Amino acid sequence: MKVKQVTVRAGRTIPHPTRSYSNVKTEIELVVDVESDDDPEQVISKARIQAEQIVHTHQEQVCESIRKGVEIVSTQSRIEQLEAELAILKEKQQSHQGLLFATTEVNEAPDYDDQW
Repeated sequence: MKVKQVTVRAGRTIPHPTRSYSNVKTEIELVVDVESDDDPEQVISKARIQAEQIVHTHQEQVCESIRKGVEIVSTQSRIEQLEAELAILKEKQQSHQGLLFATTEVNEAPDYDDQW
């Protein structure tokens, strides 16, 4: 029997980088043509190594993307919170400026130079 094609599957499941009780699963299937002068066992070995490397690299990229996404959402949430706090502080500042102006007018020191 002559082997013309080899199919190799690889998969890996790791814990989700940010969620408890969740996993990230990656699977790949490689189909490799075997040339007439190739040793099928070597083709299978090389294909298996390549598939495992692809799965590993993909999972690292997915986990990094998840971490960055969580960081972006957290940062956006903090920005919204700070903007809301800033709006409140601006409102307070405006109301205090009115009070400060009124207090300044009432508490002005008399001009004693005019009396002498």
